Amino acid sequence: MQLGKPLLPEWRFWPALAFAGFVALAAIGWSFEPPAQLQPQQSAKGEEWNFVQKALALFHEMVADDWIAVFTGLTAIIFYKQLRAMRRTNEHYAVTERAYVKMSHRDPGIRWETQNRLNFQISLQIKNYGRTPAKVTDVVVNFFVAPKGTPIDELPLNIRAKHIPKDTTAFLVTDDMFLQHLPFNVDDEAERLAVDDGKQQLIVFGYADYIDQFGTRHRAGYGRLYSTEWENNLIFPDRGPFNYDRVRKPGEGIDWDES
Repeated sequence: MQLGKPLLPEWRFWPALAFAGFVALAAIGWSFEPPAQLQPQQSAKGEEWNFVQKALALFHEMVADDWIAVFTGLTAIIFYKQLRAMRRTNEHYAVTERAYVKMSHRDPGIRWETQNRLNFQISLQIKNYGRTPAKVTDVVVNFFVAPKGTPIDELPLNIRAKHIPKDTTAFLVTDDMFLQHLPFNVDDEAERLAVDDGKQQLIVFGYADYIDQFGTRHRAGYGRLYSTEWENNLIFPDRGPFNYDRVRKPGEGIDWDES
């Protein structure tokens, strides 16, 4: 026996094994009382019937409808098992072969303007890492500033920045991508200094909505924390509801009127 091989055979062999087991039990002398119409238990030669003769007589007495009912039942069981196997196969295929869109940023992350210290820009990359095409239907990006160490368990209510368009769409095949160059600005010089000194944490966040080849709507989340300690100044936050890939709820997003 090979290691890792199941001890029991696949379910489609069970009816045949059951019949083989019945025959085997008959061969070793397992018996039961035959129907009344088979009494007395003697053959034409006056010999008492053994179990095999009893079983054959019972099979002979079964009418065609009985056999049809038996094999119809077995066929229905096998068909049900096949449907379940096909469903599991389709679900596995939809997971392994679907599109996986991810949002990331180009180095160095945040680029502060030299003439106006309050303004900065981010270059975002939206790419399909999956095996089948995806239709991107919306890209939402924003940022917020909060005191250092503030736990972020929920996203702000106003996720979409006012200057971010709602008509960002793209059809992405495998390894295809597009870029977005987005401008932002902090409120005042004091906030900018607090961010640079690490007293305030600046977090850029958003998501990309897309539809995979199987018609399922997904949302790919994005979130990075600004840090002056790294050359690539946008790093993963320690916690928070930012980075994910999940199926969207009905009505979540702006593309539900699309076919």
